[in-house]
Amino acid sequence: MVTAFEEKTNSGEPFIIYLTAGPGKNGKTWCPDCDAHLATIENQIINKNKHIPILKGTVMSPKEWVGVGSHPWKTHELIRARGVPTIALFKGSECIVRAESEEDFGNEKILSIFNSN
Repeated sequence: MVTAFEEKTNSGEPFIIYLTAGPGKNGKTWCPDCDAHLATIENQIINKNKHIPILKGTVMSPKEWVGVGSHPWKTHELIRARGVPTIALFKGSECIVRAESEEDFGNEKILSIFNSN
């Protein structure tokens, strides 16, 4: 996903990155926050978006994410993910808006920016 991210930033066009957790048990992911915010992300951003490409990255297990400060999405100079889920709108190498906390996913103003470009 980092290579695709680099290609998109070099294009200068708007794009969205969506980082989430992989499958866990009982039809959910291993990440309770990803499950809790899935409907908001899908309904407020992904389903409303008709023209901005979305790059989706999946962390398959907590072992590769939790407590792993060297994960490429955490250390990348532009992505700098603090957790999953993270969703961010970029135009080239500029991050226009990012949602990655409980407060962000409940903020209609932040969520609306994803579909205003």
